[in-house]
Amino acid sequence: MKKSLRRIAFMSLVCLLLVLSACGGGNDPDSNASNPPPDDNSNNSSNPPPVYDPYAQYEGYLLQGYPEQMWPLYESKAISSCNLDVFFPGFNMNPGYVCTYNVVYYSEKPKAEIVAYYAGLAGSLNPSSFYDVDTDINNYHFTARVVEEGSRNLIYLAADMPDNFYTEHPLWGDFPSDVFPVFNLTQQRYHDVACRSNGDGELQYTNHYNFSGGRQAAVEYYRARLQNMAEYAETTNSDSTCTTLSGVVRGFDFQVLIYDDNIAVFLEKPFD
Repeated sequence: MKKSLRRIAFMSLVCLLLVLSACGGGNDPDSNASNPPPDDNSNNSSNPPPVYDPYAQYEGYLLQGYPEQMWPLYESKAISSCNLDVFFPGFNMNPGYVCTYNVVYYSEKPKAEIVAYYAGLAGSLNPSSFYDVDTDINNYHFTARVVEEGSRNLIYLAADMPDNFYTEHPLWGDFPSDVFPVFNLTQQRYHDVACRSNGDGELQYTNHYNFSGGRQAAVEYYRARLQNMAEYAETTNSDSTCTTLSGVVRGFDFQVLIYDDNIAVFLEKPFD
């Protein structure tokens, strides 16, 4: 069975406090008369009280190509995240390309109603220890998991596309490959593009691959390319198994995580 990458985005909720004040007074300093009461027949209206929207900070959206007609969102209040992974042949012993969308969204409908909706699309529940609904439809593999969070529910959807649906990532065009070329590539693992509701919303790109030649050679290769970038820094973890190069380039915050035999290039930037 195809394996899907599950990643959970955290959220930030913001309340807006509106303070209203009024001032007035008579023009005659010797007068003891108070200001007259407002005219009940006037058309003046006060500002309405602030309305708290618990979903105001969610900026996620469905990425291009998500099979919404087959596996839609049910009574969605907000999308927390959506990502598309394209796993390359050979990774995890996959014979071809494996393409998976993951969506995390909120609904205020009861869990039983949400599960029943997806079971209706699937024709059966077929639950597992993790998923509430797990099904195959026309060479697509779909799952749904509903997690109760008080008065609302967090829904995790996954859609595994038919084999070799994409042979290259359709959203990879903005990844600056000229700045972050691969080093001694031996196995491409995956390309991932995600939109997340972190802060004001972020687009994230991940290129993960295996390489040869040793970690120090890879560090020197990327250092030569990146050391003049804004906010450049290098760190090595406490057990010296990973060196991270970080900084800012072309509006992206970047991290290059270099291990002994694999490299993950991670970029993120705010929504335009």
